[in-house]
Amino acid sequence: MSVATASRVGALAGSRVSGYARTRRALAPLIATVVLLAVLHAGGAAPGVEAYGTSALVLLPVLAWQAKLVLDAEPDTQRLLSSVVVGGPVREVLAGLLAALLPATLTIVIALVLPWVIGAVQTGHALTGLLFGLWIHLLSALTGLAIGAWASRATSPDLGRATIVLVAGVVLVLGLGSGSVDPLGWLVPRLTASVRAANDNAVVDVVLLSVHGLVWIALVLAGYVRARLTTRG
Repeated sequence: MSVATASRVGALAGSRVSGYARTRRALAPLIATVVLLAVLHAGGAAPGVEAYGTSALVLLPVLAWQAKLVLDAEPDTQRLLSSVVVGGPVREVLAGLLAALLPATLTIVIALVLPWVIGAVQTGHALTGLLFGLWIHLLSALTGLAIGAWASRATSPDLGRATIVLVAGVVLVLGLGSGSVDPLGWLVPRLTASVRAANDNAVVDVVLLSVHGLVWIALVLAGYVRARLTTRG
């Protein structure tokens, strides 16, 4: 992809995020994020790994919902015009995924900073907790992106179907990903198992679980791109 093409894709993604914010669709996920985090951390200070790991799990539904809202912000006819502007449907789909991921950065920043503001994180091993928190929230955001993309109007035009995809995706990830259900755990990113491994200082397990999660995300997003190109919606 040339610099000019990348610039057009980035500009389209920025335009979609701007439209998402301008229509005030961003308010509901933002409020939900703050409320959930405030309730989660109300019990007092906890180790960074534990506090951040739990918040990444709690925010997964918000991140998936947020990604869907961003992808649904642009009218269907406008998406077709956008594919012409950026030079093809593949680039238009990639711009949409980038746009859907960008608002998650604000969610992650809030999730990382708010616990310190309200004194919900213990100071011991702060750097380790912060680094793990950044990673697990990013993994949760990418998982939410994959779920939200499949629940978006372009691939799930019916509201009932979109709701089922969104809710079922989140429930399966949180349920099967706990590590307590074998051999089905490999079917989803094992976010809960990753948090448990981090709490047990099992670094190798965290790495392996993270690789598995990234492969799952890549496969699901590749399937979404293929579906979008097939339907040209």
